[in-house]
Amino acid sequence: MKKQKNTSPDMLQSNIKNIVFMDSITSNECYYTDNKEIRPVLHNICISILKGQVYAITGTSSFEIRLLAEIIANIRSYDTGKCVLLERGMMRRKRIILPHIFYIGNPNMAYSNMNVLEFLMFSLMKSPENKIKLQEDLLEYLIRIGLENIALTPISTLPNEYKVVILLLVSAYSHSQLIVFNFPEYTFEKNLVNAIANITALITQKGKTLLLTTQDSNVIEKACSHMAFLMDSELVFQGSVDDFRCTYDKIVLTMWDKKASQIARFLRVFMPEYEYDIHGDELTIRSEKPADSKAVYKRISSINLVPEKVELNPKTVRNAWEEILKQSHDIH
Repeated sequence: MKKQKNTSPDMLQSNIKNIVFMDSITSNECYYTDNKEIRPVLHNICISILKGQVYAITGTSSFEIRLLAEIIANIRSYDTGKCVLLERGMMRRKRIILPHIFYIGNPNMAYSNMNVLEFLMFSLMKSPENKIKLQEDLLEYLIRIGLENIALTPISTLPNEYKVVILLLVSAYSHSQLIVFNFPEYTFEKNLVNAIANITALITQKGKTLLLTTQDSNVIEKACSHMAFLMDSELVFQGSVDDFRCTYDKIVLTMWDKKASQIARFLRVFMPEYEYDIHGDELTIRSEKPADSKAVYKRISSINLVPEKVELNPKTVRNAWEEILKQSHDIH
C-alpha cells in the first residue's frame, strides 16, 4: 500500500485562499425601534475576505462595525447564517479563542509596566532569532516607521491610539493567519496612520490577512486594499478601496473665487452635463458619470476662466463616504 505523504499545518494553511466567508449572517443582538418592532443589529451579512487582503469594515455605526468584527473573530455568537474561517466552519453559539486568529480589541492588552521596546521583546521572547539582533531590528523598524520617539516610553503613559498600534506590530510577528484589529471609534494622527500603513505592509509580506474596523477614512485610504461599508444593519458596498472611491466620489474639482455664483451660472450654460454646488466662495463641480478632472479644468481654462484657486479631486474615501450618506438621505 502506498504510504500517504504527511502534510504539516503550515502547508495546509498555505493552500487556503478564502480566509473569511460569511453567508446571510444575522446577529443575536437586536434593536428595539420607535415603532416597538424588534430588528437585528446585523441582517443578512455576506462577506468574503481573501488571503493577503487588508480589509476594512467601516460604516455609520461603530457599534454595528465592532459587533461584526467580534462575530468574525468568534468573540460573539450569531443567530442565523454561516461563517467559515480559514475554510473551517464555526459553530453559531460556540465562543472560543481560535489559535489561527489574533484578536486586538482592547488597548490594555499592552502591559503598562514596560516600555514599548521591552513589551515588543517580551511578546517575541519565543522567537528563535538572536535576542540582541532582534532588539536592534525592532528599534530600527520603529525608527523606520516614525515611532522612534516612543521606543523607550512607558506604555502606561501612552494614549490608547499608540498602544493599539504597538499591539498591531506584535500581531505581525505572531503565528496567526488572520489578525482582527477592532477599534472603529479611534481616529489616528497622521504619523500613526503612516505607521499603520507600514505595519499592514509587513503583515501582508508575512502572508497574513488583516481585518480592521475603522471610521477613519485616512486609515482606509493609506493602509487598506479592500473594504465593506455597513449602514442601517446591512452592507451597502463590498469591494476594493479603489472601486469605492471611483464609484461614489462624484466630485470632479473644487474652485474658490469671490464670484463663485457668477462662475457657476456661466458654467451651467457652458457645461450643462455637470452639477454645481455653491457654498460661499466655494464652487464644487460634480458628475454622475466618470469624468477626467484635468480634462474638465482644461475646458474651463480654454474660455479664459481663471478662478482664484482650483483643486483637482483625486477621488477620496471621505468624499465617497459623504456621497453614500447623501444618497441615503435622499432616498429616505
